This record gives sequence, C-alpha cells and structure tokens, in this order.
Amino acid sequence: MPDRKSKHGVSRLHFLEKRDEETLPRRLIKLSQNNKVRSATELFDSMRASGLQPSAHACNSLLPCYVRRSPLADAMRIFEFMKAKGMAIGHTYTMILKAVASNQGYVSALEMFNKIEEEEESKKIIDVIVYNTMIYVCGRAKEWMLVERLWRRLEQHSLNGTLLTYDLLVSIFVQCGQSELAIAAYQEMLQKGLYPSEDIMKAIIASCT
Repeated sequence: MPDRKSKHGVSRLHFLEKRDEETLPRRLIKLSQNNKVRSATELFDSMRASGLQPSAHACNSLLPCYVRRSPLADAMRIFEFMKAKGMAIGHTYTMILKAVASNQGYVSALEMFNKIEEEEESKKIIDVIVYNTMIYVCGRAKEWMLVERLWRRLEQHSLNGTLLTYDLLVSIFVQCGQSELAIAAYQEMLQKGLYPSEDIMKAIIASCT
C-alpha cells in the first residue's frame, strides 16, 4: 500500500491480513502504551485506509502517546478524528489542552477551550477536570481575571468544583494578591462541604496577614 506523510516521517500503510476490529485496537493500545509512535501510527492509518474503525479506548491511548512523543500537529490530527467520530471524552480534552498550552501558550489553549465551549456536542462533554486544567494553565500565567472568569463559568454550567478546583483558586488568587477572591473561594468550598487541605489553610492565613 502507499506511504502517507506525517509530521514525524513517513507513515507506511500496511495490508492487514487480520481485519478484526477487536484484535487490532488491542494491538494499537499496546503499541501506544509502549510509546511506539511510528508503529502505532502505521497501524492506525492502515486501519482507517482499510475501512476499519479504531476503538475509542485505542484512540484515547494513542493521543497521550502523540502528546509525549510527536509534534502537536500529529496529536491534533488524532484529536480531530476522535471529535468527528464522537470518541472524545473529558480526559481527551484535558490532554489536548495541556499539549496546546505547553507548545503554544495559555492564550492558544484558552482560544481552543472557548471554541469547544461553543460547540453543541463538545460542551456536553466538558467536565470539572477540563475546567481545572484551564484554571491551572491560566494561573501559571498569573492571569487571575481569566481564572475568576473560569470559576464563574463552572457555576453557569452547573458543574461543582472539586477540592483541587478550590486549591488552585485559593493558591492562584493569593499569589496574585487577590485576597478577597481567595477568601470567597475558600468560603464557597466550605459551603459545598469540602474540607480544606493544609496548603489551602496556609494560603488563606498568608492572604490575611
């Protein structure tokens, strides 16, 4: 079969003697877990060229392999395929947003997140873990106003913050000198029945001194 050009070289398409849609995805998962990027890519492309559908589990294993070992463009190719096939889950969005932030910065990651939020199908999948990822990404850039906006959007989308959410919020607001917001996040955490970690307590004490 012909070769297919990809960012990490030439992806050779193979004739698949076994066309089992259960066996081949398992092989793809194993290759991905072992960081065999080229072999995993060739199997993935060969399956698609043969009209076989890689499973959601296989694709969610392949994506982090690409994030770790390949250019962002390759990871985006898998991500867009997964979105189109309805395979993307919250973890999928978390991985690709982290990759975009790492490669292109928080602004690009936020732009992508905003587009995802506007898509009817995608916004149903976004969970609090995805929001935590974006809060962390914007917090690292000391963009406390963006962090506050993300926090408010959690409530707008009827999502409950986790202990990690409030840990991030308090820590970021304190580091950015926003004591009132830090205390507000702390109080909301208590109202939701969550118990503060030692780090949160130290941050709150620091904000009050």
